[in-house]
Amino acid sequence: MSVTIKEKLKEAFEKFPYETHQLFLRNYIPITVDPFSLNESKVSETYSADYVNDEIRLEEDMFDKNAFLNLFFSQGAKKFVLNKDSKFERKYESGRGFLSKIIDIEKDLTLYDSFSLSSADLASEVVIFHVNKGVKFNHLKKVEGSGNFLYNVYYYLEDYSSVNIYSLASGKMYVRERIYSFNRGNMSSFNAKIGYDLEEASSTDSTVITKLISPKSSATSYQKSVVRKYSKTIHKGLVINTSNGVEGNSYIEQKALLLSKDASVQNIPGMELEINDIFAKHSAAVFPVDEDQMFYLMSRGLSRDDSVTLLAKNLLRDIREALGFENGLY
Repeated sequence: MSVTIKEKLKEAFEKFPYETHQLFLRNYIPITVDPFSLNESKVSETYSADYVNDEIRLEEDMFDKNAFLNLFFSQGAKKFVLNKDSKFERKYESGRGFLSKIIDIEKDLTLYDSFSLSSADLASEVVIFHVNKGVKFNHLKKVEGSGNFLYNVYYYLEDYSSVNIYSLASGKMYVRERIYSFNRGNMSSFNAKIGYDLEEASSTDSTVITKLISPKSSATSYQKSVVRKYSKTIHKGLVINTSNGVEGNSYIEQKALLLSKDASVQNIPGMELEINDIFAKHSAAVFPVDEDQMFYLMSRGLSRDDSVTLLAKNLLRDIREALGFENGLY
């Protein structure tokens, strides 16, 4: 019996690792839905900028199971050249939806990035950002709804460029995010604040990997989760400071608010330092609801559920404010 191309590709997919780094190989939450068993879904897309068709080429050390899926299913990429504030919106329905993008950032700007999921199937994106010399780029991203969401994003930073990311996922879903920054320019700066406020029986598998390749470059990453009943969260952070990253500055912070004994959290910060002339530190914490805070809030007339909701929002306040959730600007 002859083997089809699809069967060969599926076999290759099964052999790919979920992780590309040794530190995380045994710490991940695999997807339980089989992408090859789902029908294609047409994704509703709205962009405030024009694009052309192009092809994504991933380097070998960036290649993982879900990047492979995107190259197989998306059949190419949309390429954008942005020089002003822009807004992207995508709505994923039932079935499998795969998109790939290449985005060149030419001037100081903000990208408002919105994802909506409305089924238990599979939504996936691979995005590559090229941030030009001296450019300040703000990436504001929100993900809402229910389903399985895979997101691989790569930021390439040139000399004196900076990237600021504020991202929040809310709803009932499995989220697998892989965020990579390559600080290949002198004095480039990468700052990411990633938040998850998911409903019960949800999963968060989040990784932020930053690579300092040039002198005086910096990277900070904050991963924060509200973890409810029957939910599982893994925060993974890694800084790779190469021998060329002299006087580099890096910081990893991971926090999780644990709302139930029937939930679990893993914080896994890591650092690979090839030189001594750097600044590097990390912190990680998992904590339950503070009963003193609960007593104070409930003594002011709030119910216990409302008090828990307020504490959860407070953990993610800086991200919510940046996205404009409190005043409806986003």
